[in-house]
Amino acid sequence: MTRSKAKQVALAVSAAPKRADETKKCLGFEDLAPRIRFWRESLEQFLDRGPHTRGVRKHFLNTIANLERWETYCLGEISESEFFGLYPEKYKAPFLPWIGPRITFELVDAIWTAEHEKSGTPNDFVKWVEFHFTSAGGHPVDLALYNIAQKAVVLRKDKLPWMKIAHKLCPSKQKDSQHRCTKSCADKIRLAVAEFEEVVTPPPPPDKTA
Repeated sequence: MTRSKAKQVALAVSAAPKRADETKKCLGFEDLAPRIRFWRESLEQFLDRGPHTRGVRKHFLNTIANLERWETYCLGEISESEFFGLYPEKYKAPFLPWIGPRITFELVDAIWTAEHEKSGTPNDFVKWVEFHFTSAGGHPVDLALYNIAQKAVVLRKDKLPWMKIAHKLCPSKQKDSQHRCTKSCADKIRLAVAEFEEVVTPPPPPDKTA
């Protein structure tokens, strides 16, 4: 995809009716455009040096197309909603809103730069993320449920039945006042609390030789 083709795609997206908040263009990221252009041109030169396998060519053409979209966005030629509209699937989006474009591109830039010196850098980064941000590292899978279980542990010490605990803490009831708790609500909290219960080791038998 050439840059002119990328503009055509952007114009086609922008032609659709928009709400007032969707017309806001990207501001403050123009300085990223030269670096994005550098990577795009580097990949184009890599392809020109061929030959390449079909899989490698397809991968790099897709990457070049993504970089063209990034460059168009950072130059303020398309809005954020138009930019995201080019990526229909959630985790194929250009960046996560709570991370933002600058941190995202700087991270990608750092990984690609390091990969020129050491192959396998992206895999190293994925393994690092898995270690630090998955449940295997001790991080709660569902933080909201974890917080509820903490409160349920205290209530359970007073011998409060699971159903009454559910009536007090059930997340569905907090979202919908008309929600009626069932056994499944109580079971969900009970199973979460089970992770907090300590195994009581029986005391050793008395020493009869004493």
